Amino acid sequence: TKVKPPAAKLKGFKPASDGRYVKAWDYFYSIADWEPQLYIAFKLMAEYGLRNSEAARAKRHWLVEHCLSVEISKTKAVRQLPYQSDNDRELFLNHNASGLWAGDYILRGHKTERRTDLWRRLNAKLKELGFTNRKKAYELRKYFGSQVAKQTKSVWLAAEMLGNTPEVAKASY
Repeated sequence: TKVKPPAAKLKGFKPASDGRYVKAWDYFYSIADWEPQLYIAFKLMAEYGLRNSEAARAKRHWLVEHCLSVEISKTKAVRQLPYQSDNDRELFLNHNASGLWAGDYILRGHKTERRTDLWRRLNAKLKELGFTNRKKAYELRKYFGSQVAKQTKSVWLAAEMLGNTPEVAKASY
């Protein structure tokens, strides 16, 4: 017999319904060609649920054939996130393949660019688009988790994909 999973109870986060997410997706997809660093940072948080610290440290060797294999998180467990679109692996691999700061990381630039400056620019743009929380970019990660929980009916799967412990999931979702 088929077992139906219990419905997800999202108690800690309710996505805004004022159109800010639609505006964000429209804006960031529109800048993909002329501001790829900002676009990729957005994708890593909004479509893969990475923390900004994880995205800043994300390495190109994490881009395995069928998933993004996040090798650092608060739980210390590797988490494998399926690619959200067919060309994401190539997009991430090619983003930092050449140039002054080419190297091991998915995002370009020196440590301060990847860990601080980029997130300030992303937060500033999200503020322009109507995001009001103190941690604007982090709201994208929460949105990702809420969508996983909603679509799979599993808070635990959402927690696993976000790299959270079951305790955090129980308190937050």
